[in-house]
Amino acid sequence: MVSGIWLIIGTAVIVLNLLVIWGILRGRAYREYPFLFLYCVIDFLSNVVESAAYFGNWTLAGERYTLFYWSNEAGTQVLIFALMLTLIYQASEHKQRMWITFGIGAVVVILSVSSVAANYSAAVKLTRRMTALSWQLSFYSALLNVVLWTALIRSRNRSVQMLLIAGGLGLLTAGKAIGHQLRGMSPGIVPFANAFIILSHMLCLLIWWRAFTRRAEDVPAVQRSSASAGGGR
Repeated sequence: MVSGIWLIIGTAVIVLNLLVIWGILRGRAYREYPFLFLYCVIDFLSNVVESAAYFGNWTLAGERYTLFYWSNEAGTQVLIFALMLTLIYQASEHKQRMWITFGIGAVVVILSVSSVAANYSAAVKLTRRMTALSWQLSFYSALLNVVLWTALIRSRNRSVQMLLIAGGLGLLTAGKAIGHQLRGMSPGIVPFANAFIILSHMLCLLIWWRAFTRRAEDVPAVQRSSASAGGGR
């Protein structure tokens, strides 16, 4: 019963991944959001491998599976950071772009390095150490999402598509931060924590799919209002 539920969930995640990738390719949005496209491709491939290893009884099990999972988690976290920074750069004013992006990037690097140093201990198991590290990195990502929303609210060039992307990122990072924190609290709630992380992941992919399947005439709201005002004259 449990395996059947996880099979359905895993298949749903893979399908959502494909839908998002299809939407990005169809609208050629990979030019504007290369890190998002790369994240979706890597996420799709890793989900396929994880599902095959779990349900197909592959040799990718035990310590190998754990190492693969956390390596993938670290790689996707780097892509999320890069995506956040590029979106903040796009949403910021021209004169402030370089300084804002450089400053935020430096803070993220410092916090990430300090997190790795704080959570590293040879006496602590890899899963426990990486769970704590992933919680901290996801929390920093959620803070970056707040900065992104602040920049988008102040920007005159924001579009509905970018707002949806930021909304999906917010759900993803907040869900991962909460889920990883729950994992470290008690072994008994690990299944609930895993389900929470997967649910936030699926909601993020669903929002991104909606963002990239909007019609091509989606333009920034300020441009639409300006055009309407000009036409009214």
